Amino acid sequence: MASLATFRKVLLFLFVRFPFVNALTFLMLLAERSQRESYPFLNPKIIYGQIVVFIIVGVCLSANLRRKDATLVYCGQLFYMAYGIYTSDRIKYREWQKLRMVVRVGGTAGIYCIFAYLADLKIKSTQLRRAGETIIGIYLVCITYMLINFEQDYDAFVYHVIGGEVIIYIVAAVLLGCGIAFFMGKYIRDVSAICAITLLFLILFTDVNTGYWQIKGVDFWNQIRMIVDDLAVICGLGIIATSRRSSPEKID
Repeated sequence: MASLATFRKVLLFLFVRFPFVNALTFLMLLAERSQRESYPFLNPKIIYGQIVVFIIVGVCLSANLRRKDATLVYCGQLFYMAYGIYTSDRIKYREWQKLRMVVRVGGTAGIYCIFAYLADLKIKSTQLRRAGETIIGIYLVCITYMLINFEQDYDAFVYHVIGGEVIIYIVAAVLLGCGIAFFMGKYIRDVSAICAITLLFLILFTDVNTGYWQIKGVDFWNQIRMIVDDLAVICGLGIIATSRRSSPEKID
């Protein structure tokens, strides 16, 4: 039991610091793209604003200052970023690549919505929890769809996993089942553990091979950002899986 509590504290320590990592990888992506473009794909004022919000939210989450409010601000920022990625004409990424980015940013927003619910020690908002669970459900369904239907994701898995042509459908079935459970709001803790392990397996055998994705036209730091988003979701799922089944506990 003590080891489980320690594991949860480690996950929480990492989870509340992802905004800092997000800020760093965002800057590194802009630096990488600056080598081939003279103007960034977002307005510089928006970029500065994004970085400042990332840092402020990271400080608030790390220091446990108005954690629920800071988390909701972060969720709003992530949704705005996802919208900007998909609608920007200057980003010059292909459709499949933009969808991979948007889905992962959206999934991160969903897991932080659930965290905001857990961090609220006063009035628990069932709507907030259900919104987060629904977003995670959509995220998992989209990950499953891209894994099977996007040539890049399919090849990345099949070529790097022994028996990949069979295992990929097992992974897809597990993720789809987890997505349905989140949609229904049933067995969330148990499903979170299964989902976290499956997503970690998927990342290790597909996303971490940055050389493969660079051949497919994905910027190195863009791929790192997507890995970070997936890891944030996994950490959040781990926190949910290790939370108590009785009354909500304090998150500190």
